[in-house]
Amino acid sequence: MCVLQSGTTHLLYFRVAGRLSTIDGLDVSRLRPRLQRVQLIKSQLPDPAFPPDTKTIVVHVDNVSAADRISPTE
Repeated sequence: MCVLQSGTTHLLYFRVAGRLSTIDGLDVSRLRPRLQRVQLIKSQLPDPAFPPDTKTIVVHVDNVSAADRISPTE
């Protein structure tokens, strides 16, 4: 049984041979996607002081549906 708990998220990633200096033009259709379930834990350290010219972005997502129950993947 697979249970999602508070703070759980999924990372979808690809592995490539060698080093990447940019992802521009990368054809992921030939790569095998990998999925990892992780839990992001808030740091207990105080937030750092950022320089005054630091830019931030706030992202909000409306109308998100979530399943009441998650089925086992295997």
